[in-house]
Amino acid sequence: MTAKSHWREGAIVWRLGWARLRPRLWLVLVIVAVGAICVLLQNGWDDKVLQAIRAPQNEPLNLVADKLNFWGDWVWNSALAILLWLAGTVCKRKRWRQLGWACLWGFLVAAVVVNLFRSPLGRARPCAGVPDGFYGPRFQHDYQGFPSGHTTASFATAASVVSAAPLLSVPCAAYAVTVGWSRMQLNKHHPLDVATGAVLGGFVGLCFGGALPGSRWRLRRKRRANFPTS
Repeated sequence: MTAKSHWREGAIVWRLGWARLRPRLWLVLVIVAVGAICVLLQNGWDDKVLQAIRAPQNEPLNLVADKLNFWGDWVWNSALAILLWLAGTVCKRKRWRQLGWACLWGFLVAAVVVNLFRSPLGRARPCAGVPDGFYGPRFQHDYQGFPSGHTTASFATAASVVSAAPLLSVPCAAYAVTVGWSRMQLNKHHPLDVATGAVLGGFVGLCFGGALPGSRWRLRRKRRANFPTS
């Protein structure tokens, strides 16, 4: 394949994924709104659940959480997408290349979406040392707790892979769930931050992973496009 063909393949995955997501953007607002309402109504139990989940004095767990925290960052999600694409290119596996594109687009779109809400809402992180709540537009790191960016990204990547390759469901689910747990263990997010990020990322990832031909979970789209045959 030529460079032009590769970019065309990526553009088709983008177009088909976006065709699924765009008419359902209202669901993104619903997911965030439901999560925010739960935060407003939770009356302190979110912090209690967090303290029940965490084991702050367990140093081995903290070390594991710190490692998992790295794997949930943009570096790993980008690397996974690139590795899938490279493997597909070297081994001439079109499906792997397409899956790499789906992971990349799903992760990037999820990252943009989650950051559209975090600063304007301004929920304090549990490590911020201030009363829990939404503080309005803030750009400080301590006030970007809702939703969890790491969790959103990891679930977007996992959902992209699982929708197109169901056999990888268990490792992908384990990866995404443990990243969400690491954010709570490190006292960076409340459970509702993680839960909202998981649903948000999973939805976006499903839209792009479902764009691939033969995917198990496919959302209907209004427009169709064909992949290159080479």
